[in-house]
Amino acid sequence: MGTSSTPPVVRDAPARDHGPDLSTVGTDLVIADGEVMTYGEYRRQARARETEPDGREKELLER
Repeated sequence: MGTSSTPPVVRDAPARDHGPDLSTVGTDLVIADGEVMTYGEYRRQARARETEPDGREKELLER
């Protein structure tokens, strides 16, 4: 299996036979680094990391 920089996305459609019904959320949810966020939040964070020259160091220091 290859790795992808795109995290798994949970669509906001009703559950078929398992899992939560996310249709009331009204947006796609992304699970990245053990956190659940909207896809928009994920993209904003990804863009912020790309534009900061030392984004990884800053992220590690905040933990």
